[in-house]
Amino acid sequence: MKRTLASERDGFVYFLRRGDDAVKIGWSVDPNERTAWIYRVEDDSVELVALFPARRFVEYELHQRFERDRVDGEWFRSTPHLEGAVQLVQILWGMP
Repeated sequence: MKRTLASERDGFVYFLRRGDDAVKIGWSVDPNERTAWIYRVEDDSVELVALFPARRFVEYELHQRFERDRVDGEWFRSTPHLEGAVQLVQILWGMP
């Protein structure tokens, strides 16, 4: 049986917004389970704002694209460019 790297598996890139307007760019095979866990950790102060099917490397590329706006870990400061990316995903894939 061939082992598949996480970067080669299908999953979803998701965007969460928390109360201070920071945006998390994450990836998961099961975004519902992942966001439920984040909701518990963040005291329900987060909202899923966008989601699209992608392989894990896409999350990495987005992290690199918005690196200068990184707040902490996978959380990024809300900027016009980041909001534009979120809006594009919402237009192409619909609201989560």
